[in-house]
Amino acid sequence: MTSTEIFNLGLLAILILLVFYYFVYQSIVQLIEIRTIKRDGQKVLATIVETKKTRGPDGKTFFHAVFKYKTKSGQIVSTQLKYAKGIKPEIGKEFTLYYLPASPDKFYISKSIPYEIIPIMLGTPGLIFCVFELLKIARLFDNKY
Repeated sequence: MTSTEIFNLGLLAILILLVFYYFVYQSIVQLIEIRTIKRDGQKVLATIVETKKTRGPDGKTFFHAVFKYKTKSGQIVSTQLKYAKGIKPEIGKEFTLYYLPASPDKFYISKSIPYEIIPIMLGTPGLIFCVFELLKIARLFDNKY
């Protein structure tokens, strides 16, 4: 096996690990965290109280929803979403939110479409392709030597 082939195999192995970590592993950890919050958490109504504007690198305006909710223990929590939308949220709108009683700042907002599985759906075919390529190279190596 030449040094170029060893280098290519190493690069492919690193690519497989990176695809698995960024697309599959992190998404699975996030889904487990969401499941824990929904299973062990409390369900409350949250209200959008204001919006914060930010601008993207291309100059497009995005809006972050700032909302408040009251925990079962009476604590009022105010927080904002990490993700922004191009559409301004409606102030006063209520929605269902799940939070962990031990740490009320950890929450999950129910969605009709579970967007958290998209990276798994996109990363898995790439991961399978990379593994097949690695097996193909290994088979060539066995036939060659």
